[in-house]
Amino acid sequence: MSRARRNLRQLWRRSARRPDPTPPAQIDPIARIDALTATGRTNWLALLAYLAFALVTTLGVEDVDFFVDSRQTQLPLVNVSIPTFSFFVFAPILGAALYAYLHLHVRKVTEALPEAPPGPPRLDERIKPWLLNDFVLRQRRVQQRSLASNLSGRPLLSSSLSPRR
Repeated sequence: MSRARRNLRQLWRRSARRPDPTPPAQIDPIARIDALTATGRTNWLALLAYLAFALVTTLGVEDVDFFVDSRQTQLPLVNVSIPTFSFFVFAPILGAALYAYLHLHVRKVTEALPEAPPGPPRLDERIKPWLLNDFVLRQRRVQQRSLASNLSGRPLLSSSLSPRR
């Protein structure tokens, strides 16, 4: 074994034994949820704006544009002409990418909401409002109620809703 390899191995062993001197920074869960909420709203509005842009562009395409290769499609707002074929290839790909990104972000938000610490004001009063946050918190309350009713021995449906025999 070469001397350089031996020195690297010793250095690696020493660094593996040494604890990290700086502890990981504690991130406030409410601040994290607020940041995710702001980004999520931006992603949602960006997706809606893109879909509106693609719809307006699609409405401006004529039938002949599909069959003649030399025809161009004029993009609104930016006034750029691109080949019609390119628009209909890349527009759905970009739309699907924005949609997937939004849903990956929604997943982060829904995973962060249950990690928030309980406090005297309800969680929906401590975080920034967004329809997704309200929906997730409402679903969580419904699940807690149904769990409590299952544990107490009461049926989930009242007797007036269940079929009579």
